[in-house]
Amino acid sequence: MTEQLTLYQQAQAVHQDLMIQEQVAAQSLTQIAIDLKEIRDRRLYAELGYSDFAEYCENATKTGKRQAYNLISLVEQYKIDDLSRLAYLGSTKLIALKSLGKEEREELIESGKAEELSVRELKEKIKELTDKNEQLRFEFTSVTDGDKDKDSRINSLQARLDNTGNAMRRTAEENEKLKLQIAELEKRPVEVAVAEPSAEDIAKIRAEVEAAARAEYDKKLADEKKKVQSIAHEEASGNSKEIFKIHLKNIQREFNEALELVSTATENERSSYIKAFRSILNACGDLIAKL
Repeated sequence: MTEQLTLYQQAQAVHQDLMIQEQVAAQSLTQIAIDLKEIRDRRLYAELGYSDFAEYCENATKTGKRQAYNLISLVEQYKIDDLSRLAYLGSTKLIALKSLGKEEREELIESGKAEELSVRELKEKIKELTDKNEQLRFEFTSVTDGDKDKDSRINSLQARLDNTGNAMRRTAEENEKLKLQIAELEKRPVEVAVAEPSAEDIAKIRAEVEAAARAEYDKKLADEKKKVQSIAHEEASGNSKEIFKIHLKNIQREFNEALELVSTATENERSSYIKAFRSILNACGDLIAKL
């Protein structure tokens, strides 16, 4: 029993010493980070004979350049009080926790997971949270861009509607103007232009009428010649007297129709028809003289 108590007391003593050393280490970590930042920012390394901060870290400290910059980043990321409070986690975990937002970082620390997890597990957890944040940020950006595109399409459609409305208004205005012009024209008297024929036009018309009449009667004369020849042929072959009467009757009927046409013609046309009649009569006289 005594031996067990002694071992328990030894365990308590060692544990208490460990707690003290952790506090000292935490305070030391915080102070080391603060001192390194001051030497860098104020360029105190130059007073010690070093050309730059990196040379100072590599040659004058056991921290090394990379670790020195990591510790300085803790001072810049965390408040001094927070850094002192969280120094027990160690510089490696604190550096890993830097990548998280303040709320997520505090939630992870307060839940105890930051202390329970190993450095590797903590980094994996941080990566998981970071990826989730990136996905949420991407989705938010997509929604925002989608809203912008939607607004752009709405604005474009609105502009097109405005243009269409303006065009319709202009068309309506033009239609009203046309209606007024049409109404005004309908009120005006209709002007009918009557062109008087010139002397040249009258002569041309007279010549065309005379030519038409001459052609008509020439055709009739030719027809009558054929009839006379046919009669002569029929006289030689049979009842020529009766046939002659029929043809003579036809000739008289044609001449009567021609005379009626002359009686209804104008003065100029009548003169042309009379000339044509005379030509026909003369032709008939010549034809009879040859019989």
